[in-house]
Amino acid sequence: MNLLPTAEQSEITSVIADFLANEVPIRRYQEQANLAAPYPAELWQQFVELGWFGVSSPESLGGSGLGMAEEILLTREAGRQLVSPTVLATAFSARLAAEHEQDSLATSLINGEQRAALALRTEGNSYLLFDSEDAEFLIAVDDGRIQLFSNASADSREQLKGTDESLSIVRTTLSAPAVLETDTEGDRLHLAVLLCAALTGIAESACRMAVSYASEREQFGQPIGAFQAIKHLCADMAVRNEAAWSQCVYAGLCLQDKNPDALQQIAAAAKMAATAALENARSNIQVHGGVGFTVEYDAHLLVKRTHVLSEFLNAVISKRDLLIK
Repeated sequence: MNLLPTAEQSEITSVIADFLANEVPIRRYQEQANLAAPYPAELWQQFVELGWFGVSSPESLGGSGLGMAEEILLTREAGRQLVSPTVLATAFSARLAAEHEQDSLATSLINGEQRAALALRTEGNSYLLFDSEDAEFLIAVDDGRIQLFSNASADSREQLKGTDESLSIVRTTLSAPAVLETDTEGDRLHLAVLLCAALTGIAESACRMAVSYASEREQFGQPIGAFQAIKHLCADMAVRNEAAWSQCVYAGLCLQDKNPDALQQIAAAAKMAATAALENARSNIQVHGGVGFTVEYDAHLLVKRTHVLSEFLNAVISKRDLLIK
């Protein structure tokens, strides 16, 4: 099993990274108009043209027919720039629809005609919807089942102000039955790996941000990165990120190859990815000092998005239960 990307995968990653850095960088959230705002149709179409929503879907439906490795690479880049979770939700929903022979639904998602948003179940039939304004579908995980609901089936909606101001949050109830439902373990673990990849992207972004700031910010006549305390923080961030990313890739390939220990490897990846993202995001703020949690800097956004994605990951996979089996 080779954990290193091929030349073709590296090229795909480079193109995606450049696109995200230019079109949807973290810095876009410095503008009030971009906070909790859905992506406009023009930008969504650019995602479509890049083939994002059909990476692992069959070519017969308009997808690229690639595999788990490419999905992980793209999702990691999305995590680095705090891309709206609607992108991940739409891509996964398209693959899910294709897997369960709902071809027309899969095609509409791959072509960008419809979108999906993440829904987090709280209690009863109550859900929190994230960036769901322009989404036609909602994807949720509950008790090992993945369910795809029509957004139109949501009852009364209450707009909430969440900690992560880059996302819109709506509380609602869903009383209508799901349009697609599956309790297949492979589907659930597939989503878990993608969430792990997004979290490792956040961990990487936090590390890069800290190193960049430590190289520029001067104190006592030299960059603060020259001081041992800062060096150790940055070194620890790099090690955590590399370990989490390696485990994420290995877990994804184990799932793709149907290895017997795939479930345990994904549980380990979930633990390591969530820890790396949170600890690196915290350390990044510490490196930034007193300005680290102010709106003029992006460091605080990494912490907040980590908490949101970690909640989804916890809903998808129980790390403790899997590790003790």
